[in-house]
Amino acid sequence: MEKLEKVRINYFKEIPLSLITIADSNVRRSRQKSGLEELKTSIQKLGLIQPVVLIEQNGKYKLVVGQRRFLAFQDLGKDKIPAIIIDSIGSTTEKVISFGENIHRKALPYDDTIQVCNELFENSTGEPLERIERISKTLGISIHTVSKYLSYRLVPEEVRKLVTEGKLSADVAYRITTAFWPNTQKIVKVAEYTTKMTKSEWERALTIGRKKPEATVEEIVQEAKKPQLTYELLIPLDNETNTLLARIAKDRKMDMVSLVRNMITDFLESEA
Repeated sequence: MEKLEKVRINYFKEIPLSLITIADSNVRRSRQKSGLEELKTSIQKLGLIQPVVLIEQNGKYKLVVGQRRFLAFQDLGKDKIPAIIIDSIGSTTEKVISFGENIHRKALPYDDTIQVCNELFENSTGEPLERIERISKTLGISIHTVSKYLSYRLVPEEVRKLVTEGKLSADVAYRITTAFWPNTQKIVKVAEYTTKMTKSEWERALTIGRKKPEATVEEIVQEAKKPQLTYELLIPLDNETNTLLARIAKDRKMDMVSLVRNMITDFLESEA
């Protein structure tokens, strides 16, 4: 992994917005204006509590941290914004700083987090599990979360072959990999069983596997094939929310029911 640099602060001053551009390393790429009205109201009432972070480049400035604050100042028609100016740093360090600042404020969208994890994984050396552990420590998020975001990269070759042969969908391959990582042998074995299971059976297998990591594949499959009592929950959604969920499901190559079920599972795991 590219060595992370210690950030050195040069000075603090108000900088004209016209001299600022958003850095490519800024990790907040989607839903940039989410919650902007609330932020603008806060700025109008209290002022800017936390300055943005910039790097000076040839008389202009690159914004590394504080994109939503910068956009709020633009919308409010302000000319200058309070800023901390730091020394120039490497692109990976920029991304980590941006990620660390954002994750402790407003949760980053799924795609942005994947992008950061992917870049850190590419710039790292060693076995996949070693890389994931380093990324987990660097970003302050769990190993399970990192492996979930990197699942596209971590699918074993034997499972990819099943996808190529049309025996398994890419989405199912990713979900199996995430559920049983880092046990590659278990991932391959579950994938092979999945090609002969119904949708409800393999979905139960993933749930059982997450809840009982010590269980063997045979035990998981046997339990998954038993009829289970399930409950149907009807949730009214407005049109905008329904459209957004449909788009996210399409982007992740999933149906909406599976998407929402995964979201609920992730939430329950984070609360456990």
